[in-house]
Amino acid sequence: MEFSLSEELVHDIIFAMENQTSDFLFDSQEEKCCSLSELTKTEKNIDKNRYYEIPQWNSAKGFRIMEQFVSELHNPIAREELKNVLFSGKSVFKNFKKVLHSYPELEKKWFSFKELRMKNLISEWYDTLRESWGLEKLSEEIEDYPELVHDGFVFKEGLANNFIELFEEVKNKFIAEVDDLDMNGLEKAFSHLIKINFSSFDDSNAFLLFAETETGDFAGAISMVSCPGQNKEIVQIPFLFVEKKFRGFGLSKELMERCLNILRKKSIRHVLIASTILPQPFISVLEQNGFYQSGTCYVADLINFS
Repeated sequence: MEFSLSEELVHDIIFAMENQTSDFLFDSQEEKCCSLSELTKTEKNIDKNRYYEIPQWNSAKGFRIMEQFVSELHNPIAREELKNVLFSGKSVFKNFKKVLHSYPELEKKWFSFKELRMKNLISEWYDTLRESWGLEKLSEEIEDYPELVHDGFVFKEGLANNFIELFEEVKNKFIAEVDDLDMNGLEKAFSHLIKINFSSFDDSNAFLLFAETETGDFAGAISMVSCPGQNKEIVQIPFLFVEKKFRGFGLSKELMERCLNILRKKSIRHVLIASTILPQPFISVLEQNGFYQSGTCYVADLINFS
């Protein structure tokens, strides 16, 4: 019996798929999942044109989904913790959830990832049924899942003086991370000059954009400051810092894009960033936002790039 696959039905089927204590069939007449054990009590012969087996979901498939999720993670700390759980062979599902619970934003990302994979299974199942009914396929597999930068973080902005304790704390964290970078002699000398220049910034002239979790934990920040002796159309970004446990969520990219939008509204034309201490993966983020390398800096022309 033909039926339409609504979002409500999809969630009903997902719920039944995840129930590992019973087997379920989909009742296309009543448009709901029903327990096979309960159904056999009332139906001597199960009508295969009315009742359909739902997509199979078991621990093996669940484990493969977890492996895929971990392999695609960019957050190095969380990825390593979750890898250790997967290879431990003991209470894998329980410990996987336990680790995720300590990373609330990552936990949300996992739920979205898993739900999308299950929805794809249901779409394939439904298209198989449509073919058996002589109908065309409806759905296409969705390959990606939504980023949670907007949903997982709260963004705040203002003069650094209004957040002076946070501003100083982030500066110190940024400097400490620069010190830990693997650099040659010349790079170390140049980074030392950058830090001297960095420490001499007038905090009253600095603007801060930062991100917090929904529970108020600091996640990352970017700072903007007018270049000394230059006109008001030129701004330097002295630092962009994201806490290690929040890396891999696209937060650096989001902070940069929001920062540039703020500067455009302030009629800033040129933005400068020292290039010697930039991590290689972040250079692509700069290039996507119109930055190009000029000498020892990356420069963006906000007037000619939007």
